Amino acid sequence: MPPKKNKGGDDAAKKAAEEEAAQREAEALREQQRLEREQKEKEEAERLRKEEEAERRRREEAERLQQEIEEQRKREEQERRQRDREREIQQLQLLEEKDREIDDLNNKLFTVNRTFQVARQDLERETVRIARLVNEVETTQQEADAYRAELAHKDEEFDQKTAQLR
Repeated sequence: MPPKKNKGGDDAAKKAAEEEAAQREAEALREQQRLEREQKEKEEAERLRKEEEAERRRREEAERLQQEIEEQRKREEQERRQRDREREIQQLQLLEEKDREIDDLNNKLFTVNRTFQVARQDLERETVRIARLVNEVETTQQEADAYRAELAHKDEEFDQKTAQLR
């Protein structure tokens, strides 16, 4: 029966070799699974890093766009204020020009009123002088009429006396 021992010993060696091969295979499979897990973890970490990088870029781009929008809004507000200031300055200049025109017209009106007052006073003086002259003329006319009447009366008396004397 020694061959049986051999066979059993062979079987045990064969079994031990198979177990060792199975263990090596299992160890290789575990190593392969570990490597695959590490690879997946690396890939997942790389994917997460890329997503984070993309998210960071999106945030930076959003912030940059927001800053550009804010800067544009500030520029537009500043331009609007500048236009408002320029419009106010133009309005003030126009008002000053109108004030000068009004002052000039007031001066002209004052001059015209003064000239009118002087002319009115001259007219009143001339009216008074003319009234005096008219009175003098009327008085002189009355005196002349009285003198003519007296002269006519004297002529009549003279004619009567001459007629009586004849």
